[in-house]
Formats: sequence, C-alpha cells, structure tokens
Amino acid sequence: MDDASSLPSTFSASATGSGLVSLYATIDTSSGVVDSFGGDAAVFDLGPTGDATFKTSTNSNTAFQVQNSAGNDLLSVNSDDANGAPNVQIGSGSGDGTPTLLTLDQAGSAPTIVNEEAMLGSMYYDTTLGKVQCYEASGWGSCGSSPDTFVTLTPEYSNTVTNGSGLGTMTTDLCSDTLNINDGSSAQPTICGTNETYNFYNWMSSQGSAQTKSIYVTYKLPSNFKNFTAGSTSLMGRTDSTNSTVTYQTYRNRSTGLTACGSAVSVSTGSQSTWQTATSGGSADPSACSFAAGDSIVFKINLTASNNANAYIANLGFTFSNN
Repeated sequence: MDDASSLPSTFSASATGSGLVSLYATIDTSSGVVDSFGGDAAVFDLGPTGDATFKTSTNSNTAFQVQNSAGNDLLSVNSDDANGAPNVQIGSGSGDGTPTLLTLDQAGSAPTIVNEEAMLGSMYYDTTLGKVQCYEASGWGSCGSSPDTFVTLTPEYSNTVTNGSGLGTMTTDLCSDTLNINDGSSAQPTICGTNETYNFYNWMSSQGSAQTKSIYVTYKLPSNFKNFTAGSTSLMGRTDSTNSTVTYQTYRNRSTGLTACGSAVSVSTGSQSTWQTATSGGSADPSACSFAAGDSIVFKINLTASNNANAYIANLGFTFSNN
C-alpha cells in the first residue's frame, strides 16, 4: 500500500435544516482497507448557535493536538483507555525545557453557581484571597487540603518553665538500650527497655509526703491553624513506685484569659515496667476545646513523688490541621 501522505484525500461538508454544518474527511486507500476517517463519520460539527464538536471515529492517545512551530505539543487529548485514562494534557509531558502553563482566569470573588453538580472540580484564581480556589461538595475553598502539622516535643521542651513548692530534685537525662544508658545495665536504673531511646525529665523526692513539681509548656498556634486532630494529643510517662504519679492538663490561652480543657489526664502511677502513653479524650481533648488561630495551647504536667520514688516524662505530642 502506498504511503498515506501520497493518497488523494477529500473533505466535504453538509448542512441540515437545523443549521448544523458538518465536515467530513475521506482518505481513499484504493486497496480495500477501511478509510482512515471512517468514511461517513463527521469529523467536525458546527451548530447554528456556534456550538462546535470535534470527533474522531477511533479512540487514540493523540485524538487532538495543538502544537507549536517546532511540532511540540502544547495541548493534547487522549481518548483511548488502552493508553491510560482518557485525559487532556498541557504540554508534552517530557519534563524538559520550559513547561507549558495552564493559566486560570482571575476574579476578586467567587462566581455564582447555578448548577452545582456540573461545576464540581472548577477552579479560578481569587485576586482578593491571593489563592487558587476550587469548587467542591462543600463549596468554594482553597484547593486541596493543607498538610497536617505533627508536633513532638522532646525533653527538654522548648518554651518550658517549672513551678511548685514541692521538695525534690528535677533532672533531665537520656535512656537508651542501644547506648546502654539507664537501661538497667552496669547497676544503672532501668528506664528504657529493649530498642528504646528517649530523652526524659525525672522528678524524685525523698520526703515522706507527696511532693509535686509542675512543668508548663506553651505552644503558640500559627495563623493558618484550623483545628486539632481528635485523639492525637498524648504524653509519655513512667513511674517506679506507688509513691509516684504523672498527670497532665491542657489549657487554651487567648486575650480573654486561660481556659481549662476538661480535667487532668492520668499518665502513669504505681510501679510500671514500661513507658505509659496517655491520650487525651472527651472534653480533655484539645479538639473539643474551641482553639483558634493565634491561641496558645498550654500543658501543665504534674510529677508527684515521695519516699525516694521517681516520676518520669518523655515525649509530648499533638497534631493539628491547617487552613
């Protein structure tokens, strides 16, 4: 068969009473092979009101293309499932050179939506907000979800002070099974177990009555803060005697004052052979405490000990979402 570029081709047009103009294309292969355009299939339809339809008779990964003078794709349409999900691609996708940009229209406010279902997934650039906006099931908003912020504070905590009249000794140290530090070896106390390594605070009191020392930790929430993730706030603690306990209390701090979030959460009490992790729940969970951007979350951690007992705390963690 001759090369297709040398075959005679014809284009014809027809019009209907409704004003639809159709363009047909036929390549005569002169060899009994089905015509490349399907013979009687319309390639381009132009309706009476200016509506236009381009249609190929066979699905293809190059069903429609707009190229520059060098023959590089600026826009291409793939209509063939066998070549990946049908899609519209901006640029060649090669990853080389200067990319071809998809530029959204701009507006100072969100457009009015008439047909909500048809507009799902729509986008525009909001010049007032300075952000790209997407139309989703919940309405217009910033496109996609901002990543959560995971915060883990390790002793010694930043922005921390201590308070309390309890008599005892507060120290900071490291325990590590791998490094053989405070892991029970060489007559050291057993604070870390197998494969554990933690920084920690240690409160010890030799007094015969319970002595309490409080550690206060303050963390200021950023301007894009949205809300705390439920069930994500926790503190690790450990005690070695019935004469020692660890608890923590969360507060919301803003210009109107300090507000307690629920009641104190018990972390560890009695003789524990492993580290204990206590997660805030119910009204004690920061997610239920109406925090807003710019507020500070304040943790009050109480360590109580007597009769040479020890109370330990390690990692303090929480997670919040951003706007």
